[in-house]
Amino acid sequence: MAKGPQGVLHWLLHLAAHSIADTRQEPTRGRAGPSTGREGRYHLQAYRDAALGLGLTADQSQHFGFNVTSVPAELAGKYTKTIAEPEAARQDY
Repeated sequence: MAKGPQGVLHWLLHLAAHSIADTRQEPTRGRAGPSTGREGRYHLQAYRDAALGLGLTADQSQHFGFNVTSVPAELAGKYTKTIAEPEAARQDY
């Protein structure tokens, strides 16, 4: 919550991309799931494909695969009202 409503949206979509990628493929022995590498930090192409399908950007970093994700302004605009509600509740709290 400290990262604000757009940060929460980003995190939820990030997790959703992992879930989608992991259910589309059979788990690979020794991996946390098909969307990540052996230790769960490296994001594989299956993750990137799922993230792009959800509207996230997914760029490759030097060491951790496609882990550079963000919520483009157009996607955030679609969720403006939805992400404003938790922020209002957080500020009231």
